[in-house]
Amino acid sequence: MADPSPARNPGSASAPAISRRRRLLGAATLALLLLAGGRIYWTDYYAPGQAAKTGAGGRDRPTPIVVEAAGTQDFPVRLSAIGTVVPRTVVTIRSRVEGMLERLHFEEGQTVKAGDLLAEIDPRPFEVALAQAQGQMARDQALLANARADLGRYEDLARLDAIPTQQLDTQRALVRQYEAAAKIDQGTVDNARLQLSYTRIAAPADGRVGLRQVDPGNLVRASDAGGIVVLAQLQPVTVVFPIPEADLGKVLAQLGLQTARPTRRRGSVRPGADAGGEKPAPRATAGVPADGGRHGRDGATGNDGKGRGAGGHLAVEAWDRDDRLRLATGELLTVDNQIDVATGTVKVKALFPNQDGALFPNQFVNVRLVVDELKEATVIPSAAVQRGAKGSFVWLLNPDKTVSMRPLGVGKPDGDLIPVLAGLKAGDLVAVDGFDRLRDGAKVEIVTRESRAVKTGPGKRGPRAGGSGQPGSPAAAGGPPGGSPGARMQP
Repeated sequence: MADPSPARNPGSASAPAISRRRRLLGAATLALLLLAGGRIYWTDYYAPGQAAKTGAGGRDRPTPIVVEAAGTQDFPVRLSAIGTVVPRTVVTIRSRVEGMLERLHFEEGQTVKAGDLLAEIDPRPFEVALAQAQGQMARDQALLANARADLGRYEDLARLDAIPTQQLDTQRALVRQYEAAAKIDQGTVDNARLQLSYTRIAAPADGRVGLRQVDPGNLVRASDAGGIVVLAQLQPVTVVFPIPEADLGKVLAQLGLQTARPTRRRGSVRPGADAGGEKPAPRATAGVPADGGRHGRDGATGNDGKGRGAGGHLAVEAWDRDDRLRLATGELLTVDNQIDVATGTVKVKALFPNQDGALFPNQFVNVRLVVDELKEATVIPSAAVQRGAKGSFVWLLNPDKTVSMRPLGVGKPDGDLIPVLAGLKAGDLVAVDGFDRLRDGAKVEIVTRESRAVKTGPGKRGPRAGGSGQPGSPAAAGGPPGGSPGARMQP
């Protein structure tokens, strides 16, 4: 029988070799994993960081911004509201007599003048009534003439004592009776003529007629609710809109309707003053500077010497629903006599010539009422103003191509511009786009809106090859992008 030990020796001798192979395989796997991790680290972290340090991207790369310069101009202070167009005159044309509508003398939507014939009602019944009244008046006038002739004869006989006095008095009474009957007949004739004139309906004012409510051939009455047609005067036309009661004083002062201020009792504390009675320093509010908005005006009335102020006129603009197109310009007509306690507003009415017919009855419009004007105010684009926990601020461009946060006081914007009450001066350059990564002292590069849109568009990571912002290009070097719309705003 053979010894099995030689068969076991080769097996026992191969165990260390297998163990070595396993260790080598594990070491190779670990090396591959380390290489893969190093590759990922290089491509995703180390290489971008090095590129950032060299200016090809990252935090140290200058942030592209669009800047514009603060300017100076006379800036209007406006109140905005939603108004309703109301015709100056609205008349429902009705028949004043009952009869058959014979014909209409207008086209629907036609513009008519005062006195133009609009409709006719069958006049024959009224002509018959007039003829009857005239016949009755002629009969009574004949009786009156005969009675007067008899009275003359009776008076001659009475002077001769040929007739009793009672007979003379009776004849005189008969004459007065016929005179009264003649007056009644005259009134009846006049009324018949008036009723006949009502069969011809004329326009009471200039305006535009709407859709007819009844067709010829129908019986019309004075009690018909809808009438025949509605006439609305559109030239001129009015717009009614509300303003806050807090702004009522400005409007009344400009119209010369501001009443005298109440006298403060001695020892009382003026509203807004401290306990010691000292009035605090004037504070700028939205749309009104610290001095009350009297830039270049008389300090007592706010009059600018051009008729505005006491007894002056306030300009009013009507804009479309999207607040993009100005429809008409007019002036403030009057202010209502009471404040709506439910809304805290007062209604005012403005008058517009409306020669082009841009305003239509019951149309909703955005109204801008000019209540003041800031003389030589510093203005910047509204897009430049940012809001934070401490109030409004802008990013101011420094001469060394860095930006700094500049707090400022602003008024009410008007369109794309907003007045600066404090914090900036004319000529200062402020950022209007590209606020994403700005901070105090951050390096920036000046670009146009078009080039910034290319850089920050969907899927963009850094400047495009050959585009604006490439090394060596004017924008990347901080120079003005020649030929661009924003070139005039560059330093």
